[in-house]
Amino acid sequence: MNMMAYGENQNGILSQLVNSLGLFAEPINQHWLIKAVTAIGLVLTKIGRQRSMLFMMFFGTVAMLVLTHFVREYYVLLLMPFFVVALFQLFAWLINWQKELLRPVMLLVMIGIFVIPFYGNSYIKTATPRDAHQPFLARHGQPTDQSVQERFGADMHKKSKHPSILMVNSLDSGFFLAANTHPVTRYFHLMNMTYDEFPEMYHSFSDTMTQRRVQYVVVFVPGNQPLGIDMRNVL
Repeated sequence: MNMMAYGENQNGILSQLVNSLGLFAEPINQHWLIKAVTAIGLVLTKIGRQRSMLFMMFFGTVAMLVLTHFVREYYVLLLMPFFVVALFQLFAWLINWQKELLRPVMLLVMIGIFVIPFYGNSYIKTATPRDAHQPFLARHGQPTDQSVQERFGADMHKKSKHPSILMVNSLDSGFFLAANTHPVTRYFHLMNMTYDEFPEMYHSFSDTMTQRRVQYVVVFVPGNQPLGIDMRNVL
């Protein structure tokens, strides 16, 4: 469902092919060093069944990645197992080529263990919250005495130890975290697909609401200021 629901264009096979090649080039451009090592290592893999299987798995993974019609930052993680295998192959080839390279290669591995996690990692500054309210802030929010999520969570805990919540038009925004609970519905209710595309989501939503299967419903209304939400839009 996710693979075919986003970013698809209707401009014909040639346009789709060009778009797919562009998507394939995107993670290569972002992580060229990792991709270069992967390509060299896979080429150096011994000829035989293992090599054919590895190439089939690699290009199959790339094809599945491209079918999503867009590339997220974390999609490159799908290719990391191939990078590890390729790295082993590259080091093995270097050591077989020159036995005296064993120590330099092992030193390179040790340095890589400390360097690679930080390479191209634009999120390293936000790896851990800087204050207790950070998880509940908007993208450009500022720390406050207590966030909306925390106030709502405290109110829910007065009535239930593990309150049940349904998020509409949003995945989380920190409400589950603040309430120390987890989703009880099978589907996310982003409502970003039509009924014809995903009827199961709408049936689940209708059943949850009519049967009162959750205690609280949090609705995200796009385009409204916090102090000017139109309740008609919410309903």
